[in-house]
Amino acid sequence: MSVMWRANRYRRGDVLFYEGNMPSSVYFLCKGRVKLVRDDRAERCHILRVFCGPDIFGERALLAEQPYAASAQVMEDSLICALDAESFFELWRVEPELSRMFSRHLARKLAEADGATFNLAQRTILERLAGLIVSRLESSGGAMVRFSESRRELADLLGTSAEAVSRGLSELARKNLVSIEGRRLRVLDEARLRYVGHLPPQRHDFYHGPACVPAIRAARSEPIIALKQRRKE
Repeated sequence: MSVMWRANRYRRGDVLFYEGNMPSSVYFLCKGRVKLVRDDRAERCHILRVFCGPDIFGERALLAEQPYAASAQVMEDSLICALDAESFFELWRVEPELSRMFSRHLARKLAEADGATFNLAQRTILERLAGLIVSRLESSGGAMVRFSESRRELADLLGTSAEAVSRGLSELARKNLVSIEGRRLRVLDEARLRYVGHLPPQRHDFYHGPACVPAIRAARSEPIIALKQRRKE
């Protein structure tokens, strides 16, 4: 079987799927940033999660055969691959490593969801903010963290107010853990920042490991990716 993954370019504000629709694809975020948002009865959007490339999203609803629980909106110019459901499940069937990879991926997401629930209940705003910065740092692969979100959007992510986010950033800067440069942060002391956020030492990134689907990495520089899988006879 030959599967073509075309990396399409999306602009800020583009919507990939809507809350309540049935899933038809799995999405591979090669570059950029995508947010999951949910509307409440007051017609206000709440950010549930932000994905930073490289990452995978949309797979939970597809595997569970359930409607999307939130809408996916592009936050900045991004490079994204969409693999249709039929090709995804065929690839799953012929490539055993893919199922193992997604098992680890889903287990990690479940752990992150449990951690997010605990953070909202037990962590201070400063601890949550430190954890978010470290998470973005791991995605960026450098010392700089860039936020596409406004203070209000960051507050939605952390379950607090925009004023509390501003105070938290100022406190981290006062402690010489970060320096604030507009919407960018320079991390000055990652070890201490992890300590403030009650985080373990730096981990290996799942999406850069040997088990990762090669297209996620290749698509960061190539617009079209071809994967060829051999059927077992």
